[in-house]
Amino acid sequence: IDTWGLKESWRPSGSLLGTPGTNDPGAVAVVPVVINEILTHTVLPQVDAIEIYNPTASTASVGGWFLTDNFGEPKKYRIADGVSVPADGYLVLSADTSFGSTFALSSSGEEIYLFSGDGTNLTGYVHGFDFGPQAEGVTFGRYINSLGEELFPAQVVPTLGTNNAGPRVGPVVISEIMYHPPDIG
Repeated sequence: IDTWGLKESWRPSGSLLGTPGTNDPGAVAVVPVVINEILTHTVLPQVDAIEIYNPTASTASVGGWFLTDNFGEPKKYRIADGVSVPADGYLVLSADTSFGSTFALSSSGEEIYLFSGDGTNLTGYVHGFDFGPQAEGVTFGRYINSLGEELFPAQVVPTLGTNNAGPRVGPVVISEIMYHPPDIG
């Protein structure tokens, strides 16, 4: 049966630009690490920071991966060779010691993305989000709601390097309740 025309017969190549005429090594296996928390509005001595979380049970090598504040320019900052994120652990990158010479996180809002890479080429995995303005010293943190959706609300307190504290909510004030609307007849 000829299956060339079926989308189910195709997959991403494990090599940049594919391997026409030769066997392809297959898709690159990538540990799905995520951007978990970011600090974007700072005043010295605080500096912008990006926390990466590894939700798996094995160490994730992220050396040669890329961070950016512009999805259209994925290779702004290359994570150094040999860098890894421990199983169920965190890696915090700070503007003063890593990405700060290539980009800064805007307190007015923009985007942040992590791309898997081999040091030179992108290898297909990406995780990130757009964010809006933020108050000084408040972080955006990854939160999975009851519908399973991934959100990045402001956090109660910054927790870079450990579990997120949870979303900052409120104050919410209910000033009026209509408990028995009039009958419409």
